[in-house]
Amino acid sequence: MPDINEKLNVKITDMNTMGSGVSKSDGCVIFTAGAVDGDVCGISITEKHKNYCTAEITDIIESSPFRIENDCPYFNNCGGCSLRHTEYAHEAKIKKSTVMSALRKFNITNVQLEDTVCPSPAGYRNKAVFHYSSDFSVGYCQKSSNNIIKFYDDPCKLNPEVFHNIAVSSSEYFKLHQSIFPLSLFIRMSTEGLMVVCLETRQRPLESDIDDFCKYLRGRYPAITGFVLKYCDASGEECTNVISGSKYIENNLFGLTFRISPESFFQVNYEGTKLLFETIKKYASEVNFKYGADLFCGTGIIGITLAKSFPDAKFCGIDINREAVKNAVYNAQQNDIGNIEFFCGDASEICNIQKPDLIIIDPPRKGCSEKMISVLKSIGAENIIYVSCNPFTLARDISKLTSFGYKAKKATPVNMFPRTEHVETVVQLVRKKPDTYIDIT
Repeated sequence: MPDINEKLNVKITDMNTMGSGVSKSDGCVIFTAGAVDGDVCGISITEKHKNYCTAEITDIIESSPFRIENDCPYFNNCGGCSLRHTEYAHEAKIKKSTVMSALRKFNITNVQLEDTVCPSPAGYRNKAVFHYSSDFSVGYCQKSSNNIIKFYDDPCKLNPEVFHNIAVSSSEYFKLHQSIFPLSLFIRMSTEGLMVVCLETRQRPLESDIDDFCKYLRGRYPAITGFVLKYCDASGEECTNVISGSKYIENNLFGLTFRISPESFFQVNYEGTKLLFETIKKYASEVNFKYGADLFCGTGIIGITLAKSFPDAKFCGIDINREAVKNAVYNAQQNDIGNIEFFCGDASEICNIQKPDLIIIDPPRKGCSEKMISVLKSIGAENIIYVSCNPFTLARDISKLTSFGYKAKKATPVNMFPRTEHVETVVQLVRKKPDTYIDIT
């Protein structure tokens, strides 16, 4: 294994979504930040671990054909993007390879892995959270730090430019008035370009001060239709007040309208969301089902979209969050979707009353809890569509599902987060006949 500070010349043979190139020396795997597969690099070893080393580039001897000039001045410090130095078409292959590697790590084979589906990589985020430093400068947090990368002349390439303008305008206002002590600014934009802004402060500002700031911001940016204040009161309890307009925005997708509040989950990329949902609908159309369950449904986006696409089937959405279920009911009623109903409660209890033959599940990054896996086992639906933003927890959970009779047939990576390390994946699983598997759980 190489030593710390040892200098080597290596050929980069692979690349991960973290933006590091992969090479080997004397059988040791080396991850080099900023290297692209196809590069021939001079590197210096920075860290030694049990099974691998990390390194930094000292010289690029021969550039990869996939390498491009980074177009963002914050790239080397900001933790948002990891792949701005490689061609976008090549990024799609990297993310497909990441999903494939995760599946192989858990011995999941014979899966038909489709090519990565890719939306436009520029200005795609429909929400952003900016943070303030003690001198009222605004920006994103530096990679692995709470230090603020100050955004002034150059907007973040992932956001619409108006997000940058709003954030900088707020910073200039606070520096001039210094009557409000901001922590963060949350912006969410609808499919129609309307926005809700949520300001988080250290303490509750005077009503006149926050009203003045709200009028200033909404006066400069008429597309802001709602302004929300978030703070902690004297007892430490978190409070949220609507100062102006409404806290909700409405998104129009697939001919449906969804009401979304700032705190509600919704995918950050509208074009990517359309591609994701088209993949889900495609997988649903390839199996036979009469009753589908959208587990942990949130505001009901997936379930309502499928209910419209498959009017002869019945659907239910289930979530433990009562407020989310209220929003889901509202969204179904607003869209006149009558073949779906929503329940607040435990998924296993509800599904045992009427067992679905199709389950759609979209858990958080940490994947399914053991309880969630048990719920899926007890329901025993013939088909599962698993949506995940973490290939490794996805593969882990699929491995558990295969132990009691499921087989992953198809998987499609969706590049919901272009230029970053993240990738969404949709997997179609079918339950094999009972005599074709052994339950080892």
